[in-house]
This record gives sequence, C-alpha cells and structure tokens, in this order.
Amino acid sequence: MCKRIIYLACFMSALVAVPLVTHAQVENLVTNPSFEEDEPILNDQAYEHWWTWGWEAGLNSTLEIDETEFVDGKRSIRVIPTGETNWYFIVANSPILVDMSKDYTISFWAKAEGPRPLTAQLKATDNSINAWGATTFNLTTEWTEYHYASEVLIDNVKLEILCASSEVPFWLDFVYVYEGDYVPGIKPVPPVKASEPDPADGVFLDQTWATLSWTAGNSAVSHDVYMGDNFDDVNEGAGDTFRGNQALTFYVAGFPDMRIRTALLMARHTIGGLTRSTKLTQTAPGRATSGASLLHPRPPTSPIRQTAPNPSIWTSSLNGGQV
Repeated sequence: MCKRIIYLACFMSALVAVPLVTHAQVENLVTNPSFEEDEPILNDQAYEHWWTWGWEAGLNSTLEIDETEFVDGKRSIRVIPTGETNWYFIVANSPILVDMSKDYTISFWAKAEGPRPLTAQLKATDNSINAWGATTFNLTTEWTEYHYASEVLIDNVKLEILCASSEVPFWLDFVYVYEGDYVPGIKPVPPVKASEPDPADGVFLDQTWATLSWTAGNSAVSHDVYMGDNFDDVNEGAGDTFRGNQALTFYVAGFPDMRIRTALLMARHTIGGLTRSTKLTQTAPGRATSGASLLHPRPPTSPIRQTAPNPSIWTSSLNGGQV
C-alpha cells in the first residue's frame, strides 16, 4: 500500500514538472493540420492540401467534417472507408516541402469505432518516387497520438494515410510533420479530454480503496466531485453525493472515511450537449473494476465534472480491466 501511494505522488509531481510543448516550438509542415479551415477534401481533383484518392471498391469510401469529435480546435475528419486493400482509399496532404539532409517526425491523433489498423507513409508528390517508410498503427476507441520517424528521398513529399482494408470508421485530427526527432508533449490546445488516467487498464489493487487520477485539460479550472453507492443519485448529483470542488486532479475512493462496498466514480466533460464519461466501480472490498467509456444517451455513473472557461469532452481510457 505504501509503495502504491509513493508511486502516485511521484507520478503527479512529474506531471507538474514537465511543461507542455507549444505548437510554436516545432514548425508543422502540414497545411490545415486540424481541419479547421474549409476546403474540399473528398475527391478534390486539385490534389493540394487535404485530398483523397480511391481505387475500385475504395471509391465508395466517404469522408466528412465532424464537429462532435475532435482533439484540437473544433472539428476533425471522420473517414468511412471501403475496400479490402489499405491503399484502395487514401487521405493525403501535399505538398510538404522538406530538406533531404534531415529526418522527419510524422504524428497524428486518431480514434476508431472499434480496433483497426491504419497505415501512414510518405511519397513523392509527383509520384516519381514510390512510397517509403510505411508504418501501421493499431487504433483504439480512444483518442491517441501516433507517430513515427522517416527519412525523405525527395524535397517535395506527400503524406498518405492508407484508410482501407478495414471498414471500421475512424477519426483523424492534429496531424504534424516536423523536422527532427519526436518531441513529446505537443498536445492539442485546448485538449478536449483529460489524459493519462491512473490506475491504467489491468492494474489490480488488493485493498479497499482506489485513487483515480488524470491530467486535466489545459483550460480546466476546477473539478466537482460526486460519489455514492446509488446510480441515480450520483448521476443527478442528488443527496450527499457531492464531495466538493477541487483543483487537484485525483480523487481517493474508499479511504480513509469513505469505505463504501459499492462505489461509483466518474470523470466527465460536456460540450454541445454530448457527454463522455469514465467510471470507476468498486464492486467489493479489495477489488475495483473499471467501467467502459460511455456516450449519452447511456447514462453515466458518478461525475467528476471538470469546469473550465471553455468546457470540453473528456473520456478516459479505463476500459474493461481490473483497476
């Protein structure tokens, strides 16, 4: 138990000590990286900035701007691909002008309606050099940053996202191509969700209490904490479920004065009428099980409401494991 407490304290200190890297500290070579500017994308025959290309079954793929799911700004793109081969539908960005003597980092944020692969690669804008450095990532249902490093073989390249081979829809946002090694801490501003939940999936605590912690959104001011053993009371903030407003980004459930056999705890952000939530359910002394992320109209359990000048949606990735 002592080791666990010490670990959490160190983790929180690290969050305070490491500042976020601002967008300005690297030069992003991608035009319209978060899809905030209106431009034709699907079947854009100009093949400039964002555009798509399809082949055979991939020609039935669709793409749309989504203003309900995003990590940067106010929107992302949602891709609904078709085709059994990944390159049958491609989302691309060009031209990207690079220095052939340098290596580059390619990064993006993505999530999908279910697990699926997604491949990114670079290619000569004029197709004079075939694609290189193809890297495949396994998307989940949570917004996650993916990145890889690549050399460049020509000074004018395009970034290709190979979308087909799985017909599971996915979202793409906050796409970066920049010179040099990967720089951790370049995060959306403001991020729409808290991140880095602890405990993580699969962690087992053989004790009657648990600590839920998170990294708050950049614009968060405080957090209203609700906790109780009645689903409806916690969901509505009724009775004595309100535990207070706090600036801290962690909450201790079941210790030392809240030993509740069945405790419900949730973190929540709301924007535009949509709510994303994560619950921590303590089913019995010594065992706590994390619940799945929920999207209304399924009701949440108990909310930790993160209040901010510009509230945003937070869903944490405590899905289906023991905590």
